Amino acid sequence: MAWAMTDHDIPSKIFTIDPNNTDRKFDTTKNAWVEKIEPISGYAGEVMSTRVFPKIDFAYIDGWHTYDAVRHDFFATLNLASEKLHILFDDYLESIPADGVKKFTDEFLMKYFDVSLIETNNRKQVEEMTNEAGTTHFMCYLQINRSEANMSIDGLEIERILQEYRKLEKRWKVREKINKKIPLFKKIKFSKFIH
Repeated sequence: MAWAMTDHDIPSKIFTIDPNNTDRKFDTTKNAWVEKIEPISGYAGEVMSTRVFPKIDFAYIDGWHTYDAVRHDFFATLNLASEKLHILFDDYLESIPADGVKKFTDEFLMKYFDVSLIETNNRKQVEEMTNEAGTTHFMCYLQINRSEANMSIDGLEIERILQEYRKLEKRWKVREKINKKIPLFKKIKFSKFIH
């Protein structure tokens, strides 16, 4: 994408958000297109709520695959959208009903938007991730015209969803720090003990 933007002199920027971005270094001396990419290290909830971004036209969402994370990423992206937004979700796994991308797409997005499923050739990768043979892997594409978007969810509810997710994300960060200091805790699910 950055390469095409460079080849066609499109003045745009690609922002990538990932907790592990600090490990990725780009050699900008060889490829001018790399200057179009700005890697941001952090969790999506924290970054998207604290950083100022320009209005966006396209989002490729390939984040954590829980329902809450997918829902957060969609609404946080919608808050940053220009009038016309294109979104591509990765990893819609057809045979896994509990998968967050599939569940959010089926239960919410398909009610309000025209969603296209694009079959990809990642069958081997999906089988390795899920230990299930024959799982079909899709990407979900949708286009949103903000002025025409008619969802049965208001701004206050969206803000509640975003805040709830950010609290959950903070707990994950704390847990990650604890797990690094005391590796034995990785195997313990504290939610069983805390109600």
